[in-house]
Amino acid sequence: MLLVLRRRFLAASMGSLLAVLLVLLAVFNAVNFVQMEKRLDHTLRQIAENGGNLPHSVKSSPKSAASGSAESHYSTRYFVVSGAGGSELSYRLDNVSTVSTEEAGSYYRAALAAGNAYGFCGGDWAYRYYLTTSDSGSTAVFLYCYPELGSFQTALTTSLLAGLGSYLAVFVLVFLLSKRIVRPFLTSMERQTQFITDASHEIKTPLGVISANNDVMALEYGDSEWTTSTRHQIRRLSDLVSSMICLTRLDEEQPLPAPETFDAGSAVLDVLADFEGAARLAGKRFDAQLDAPLPCLGDEAALRQLTAILADNAVKYAPEGAPICVRLFKRRRHRVLEISNPCPAMDRETAARLFDRFYRRDASRKEGGYGIGLSIAKRLADNHRWRLTASLPEAGVIRFSAEF
Repeated sequence: MLLVLRRRFLAASMGSLLAVLLVLLAVFNAVNFVQMEKRLDHTLRQIAENGGNLPHSVKSSPKSAASGSAESHYSTRYFVVSGAGGSELSYRLDNVSTVSTEEAGSYYRAALAAGNAYGFCGGDWAYRYYLTTSDSGSTAVFLYCYPELGSFQTALTTSLLAGLGSYLAVFVLVFLLSKRIVRPFLTSMERQTQFITDASHEIKTPLGVISANNDVMALEYGDSEWTTSTRHQIRRLSDLVSSMICLTRLDEEQPLPAPETFDAGSAVLDVLADFEGAARLAGKRFDAQLDAPLPCLGDEAALRQLTAILADNAVKYAPEGAPICVRLFKRRRHRVLEISNPCPAMDRETAARLFDRFYRRDASRKEGGYGIGLSIAKRLADNHRWRLTASLPEAGVIRFSAEF
């Protein structure tokens, strides 16, 4: 149990930390990239507004190597390509040394084809361009931005490594401290489980004595409404104690038995046969549509117990004369057991609460239930990684579906 709690704690804490780190890294690098684009675009607009030359008097702008100091004229590399209609292109390549007219022309045509005012071109996005169009033609300013991109990539790599290192460091710390963190909760759960188990066993002894005394009184003085009522309450309390012990054992998450191949159709049919008599006495009937044989790999005893709980619940709470529909079929890789019956009107929130321990609707109190059977079914399904749900397919009908 300690190992299970530690795993869940680690999964929850480290999953949350991972989500936060990813968001922070994404925001940090996105902002960094946008700021880099703003600096480059500011320089491109200055060149375009100054007739294709970087002005000596730099306007107020974000600081960058391209436009943030008087040395920018010596460190900034750019070129300009202009074209009007079908005329030849004109080039200004004075401020760049590694670009030929053929390469400049191909960059210009790529910018025209993209149709965007701003963009990247060249190998490794080495150039950022600014394209302006007027009646006289189009002009594109290309700014060498590889150093800026290199700085961005360095910041990206550094942030990712820092985030990964921080995540691993926190994981080691949380892993080392998780045992100490979860142990108080485990101790509390173990004490609670032990208390319920001990109390349930202790209750059985006085129940046996009360039952024996009640039988002696019935033999001495004959059955009366008091002895009959006492016998009924003893039976209810015994069932409740047994259910509490069963639920406590399921909470302990003991190892599951090795899966075996069995016929799910036969197992469900056997369980329904056990409840056939009780259903007839209550004026109800089963309408079973089972795919049989239906081979299944798993825990047959658990499926029988789950079916018995759902069938017993339907027999108790379905209106007199109402059919109890039972379906068993294969859906893709899973098998599905559905038990549905008419019921008093309820909303989806109420249907979802039916699996809560000791939850009972007011109408069900008259039937003598104590609201723990469906809790056992839910816990049994969860332990086997099955999916048990309650739904309202139509007004006045409730359906319990177990997918295993």
